[in-house]
Amino acid sequence: MPQTREHLLLAKQVGIKKLCVFINKIDVIDDPEMLELVDMEIRELLNQYGYDGENTPIVMGSALAALEGRDNEIGKERIEKLLNACDEWLEVPPRRSYLSKIYLGYILTPRVGDLEKPFLLPIEDTFSIAARGTVCTGKASTTSPC
Repeated sequence: MPQTREHLLLAKQVGIKKLCVFINKIDVIDDPEMLELVDMEIRELLNQYGYDGENTPIVMGSALAALEGRDNEIGKERIEKLLNACDEWLEVPPRRSYLSKIYLGYILTPRVGDLEKPFLLPIEDTFSIAARGTVCTGKASTTSPC
C-alpha cells in the first residue's frame, strides 16, 4: 500500500493530528478475510506513523455504488457512516469551515470566528497526476487579487 503510506506521511508532515480512513472499492473484493487483513494493515500503518490505529474510524465501502445509487448497503450507507465518523472523531480546526466552492478560479471558504472576510485561494496552477488525482495550488489571502 505505497499510496496509503504516502498519504499518512504527508498528513503527518502537515500536522494533521487525527484522520478517518475510507477503504474504497470493496464491491470488487469477494473475500471478507482480505478486507480484515487490509483493516489490520491500515491500523498497523496508522500506529507506525504515530496515529491512534486502535481507535481511528475505518469505513469500508464503494464510492461508485453510492454515486450511481446502487447497492445502498455498501454505497450510500457507508458514505453516511464515514461522514458521521468524521463528525464524531475529527476536531474542527478554529476559524475554518470545511465547506468550499470553486468559483471563477477561486476556492472560497467562509471562515468561522472573528474575521468577516472570506478566505480566498487564487488557483495559480493545477497538477493532474495519473492514478493520484488533481491538486490546485495558489497563494492564500483574505483580499481578492483582482
